[in-house]
Amino acid sequence: MKVLLLGATGLIGSSLLNLLLSDSGISQIIVLSRRDLPIQDSRLSVHNLEISEATKEHFDSVDSVFSCLGTTIKKAGSREKFREVDFDLVYSTAKYAEEKSVKQFHMVSSLGADPNSPIFYSRVKGEIEEELKKMKIPSVLIFQPSLLIGERQEVRMGEKFGEYLGYILSPIFWGPIRKYKPISADRVAQAMYWTSKQPQNGVAIYESDRIYDISIRFAKGR
Repeated sequence: MKVLLLGATGLIGSSLLNLLLSDSGISQIIVLSRRDLPIQDSRLSVHNLEISEATKEHFDSVDSVFSCLGTTIKKAGSREKFREVDFDLVYSTAKYAEEKSVKQFHMVSSLGADPNSPIFYSRVKGEIEEELKKMKIPSVLIFQPSLLIGERQEVRMGEKFGEYLGYILSPIFWGPIRKYKPISADRVAQAMYWTSKQPQNGVAIYESDRIYDISIRFAKGR
């Protein structure tokens, strides 16, 4: 099995990379990244480039693509730059996957993604989801986590406060609002990895509470 990972240096991507490397059934892991990775493995093929420089040849004979691309408007610097990452780059790489007959495309989106949302961030996430649904990729898996918990390279005070608040309010996240509970990046990575092992066709959308449940199933099966 040959896989391609986008966003390998991020919270979810770095966790997912470790899971992929632990799988002896994967013969090659292609990573497109402008930064070097502190990992050495004979099956790991790192292409140091901007994702915008990727070509469809990078997707040759790939079975599954894992897209963990994502930024924030603040980090990107503007709405336009944010859209370039969260829409344009995801779209272009998904089109390459479609052209090269990739079997699975996994994408990290966000809870609340909606193409009609008045919130720009959620609207862009919803728009790229709609585009993916139209593509002729046998299996499209979309993951919509709530606020992510994990050790980031940069400090995001708003998210740090959200993590703290989520921890304090954790006992109330039950029933219909369970999906809004903050979730660790490791659990999202586990759900992405686990679902890649379950044959399925069509489009599947996993909200945060379902992601959590799948990660528990993954942990029990190890």
